[in-house]
Amino acid sequence: MESSLLTQHISESKVFSIQPFLPSQHSSLIHEWVNQPYAKFWGMTGQSQQAVYEAYQAFVESSHTEVYLGFYGDEPAFLMESYEPSSASLTAHYPVQDGDRGMHILLAPCSTPLPGFSLQAMQTILSFLFSDPSIKRIVVEPDNRNQKIHQLNKRVGFFHEQLITLKDKKAYLAFCKREQYAAACQLQNRYNANENLPHYTPHTQKPNSRLNNFPSQACGSIDRATWQRVNRWLVRKAIAEFCHERLLKPILTSEQNGSQPWQSYEIISD
Repeated sequence: MESSLLTQHISESKVFSIQPFLPSQHSSLIHEWVNQPYAKFWGMTGQSQQAVYEAYQAFVESSHTEVYLGFYGDEPAFLMESYEPSSASLTAHYPVQDGDRGMHILLAPCSTPLPGFSLQAMQTILSFLFSDPSIKRIVVEPDNRNQKIHQLNKRVGFFHEQLITLKDKKAYLAFCKREQYAAACQLQNRYNANENLPHYTPHTQKPNSRLNNFPSQACGSIDRATWQRVNRWLVRKAIAEFCHERLLKPILTSEQNGSQPWQSYEIISD
């Protein structure tokens, strides 16, 4: 087995590792993965083993894409592509910044699901990417129909920016800064620790109700600028509704004119 670029210990018995992808050794395995029904959003369904080999050989030889194979113990667990966003036609949809890095992930087929496996695999990938100090933000563009990956992305700190149309799909453009990932991991660790506390009684909680114990988890990974913008919009909406219902009486301060195509008002508090 190749030497690992990163080893992440989940526990004493659970270890994820990441190694370089070798097309001559690994393409037949990936050919099996991409032709599974769950991998329909990967976009390689029906392709031959030779076509898969040629595609990944081209990636490996390129200057803009790196390909890795993740392992869980000794078993292949996921495929990860790391790429320059400017090489994936994303420049037409957002201003690419220095430190941006694109990422794709494909999990291995699983006959016996393991609790938390997908999340731990994703955390391994982001920890690996952010171990490069030049990477400041990770960019993803999953198919908008792929609900499972959307949920997984949000759990590690990604935020959907906009719905975009690419050559082969409609996708959600999403970003995760280093700080957002760290905050999401901290919240996840607090939640995991809480499961073992005496005062925590899972049987009294409704399904999918982790926010009953950590309501801050709903917004804990939002960066300060985003949270400030959301609150400004909320206050703006509240003022508009109160004025509409005549609960507030705004005072006209300036009329429309050639340079200002709107009226301006002010509200004075008691």
